[in-house]
Amino acid sequence: MSFVCSVKHPDCGGRCEKIPNILNFLSVLNDENRLRIICVLNNTSGYTTSQIVEAVELPQNLVSHHLKSLHKEGIIQREKKGLFVYYKLDKEVISQKINLLSFMLYNKESEVVDVKGGS
Repeated sequence: MSFVCSVKHPDCGGRCEKIPNILNFLSVLNDENRLRIICVLNNTSGYTTSQIVEAVELPQNLVSHHLKSLHKEGIIQREKKGLFVYYKLDKEVISQKINLLSFMLYNKESEVVDVKGGS
């Protein structure tokens, strides 16, 4: 499948290979429960699945399913510490994808996203 981008990027000549990547990113975000998980993880250094389950009040199997999707897209990172796996947002990846989308739409990088500041 070939996607045609309306902005003439110097590196893709209008045939933007990154569009499927952006579509996957937006698709993963297009779920209320995943957005709730993102909000819970936003200001933490990491939560276990149990802590996320408690915070979002969803069944453990559903939270695990959403965590897998978020991790696969690179939105969250997993870190095993002893017996527990901790999940945290990868704000750098999120920022890169938002900047790519902004560039595709407006032919400039987003000025809104600040990776270091988290806003």
